Amino acid sequence: MIYKILSGAPYWVWPLLAALVFAGVKALKRRNAPSFLIYLQPALGFLTISAISRLPSAPYIWAIFIAFYAIGIWFGHWYQRSILLEKTGRRITLRGEPTTLFLMMALFWMNFATGMIKSISPTLYASPTFHALFAIITSFAAGIFLGRALWVILAPNEETSPA
Repeated sequence: MIYKILSGAPYWVWPLLAALVFAGVKALKRRNAPSFLIYLQPALGFLTISAISRLPSAPYIWAIFIAFYAIGIWFGHWYQRSILLEKTGRRITLRGEPTTLFLMMALFWMNFATGMIKSISPTLYASPTFHALFAIITSFAAGIFLGRALWVILAPNEETSPA
């Protein structure tokens, strides 16, 4: 059964998973990176909106999405202050952390599980409890990415002027 589930996924899913794991493993180590990479992460929120809009759910799901997205933004903004070590020009130095890998895997596997559940258990897929759980997890994770990006945007630039 597991083979059937894994082989039924679209081919593009596995290279995407590999890229997400690669990026997440890189985030485990201290790194200096262009700041635009952090600014791209909130795009995962758009993927979450798209995924939630495909659920056969009631309007309450959007209230759950907004609430947990806002909580995620707050948490990500608070958390990023311990990760951002330096912002100089258009580059940032970040402390190694497992959160990036965890969040990317949570978003990936929640979307994967949704597709799987839709095909093997339509009753569960149609359940309001499933919709709420999906919205809570994915919107919180996506909100964290936006909160982290906002912290980087608002952080003071430590670029020194030439003497």
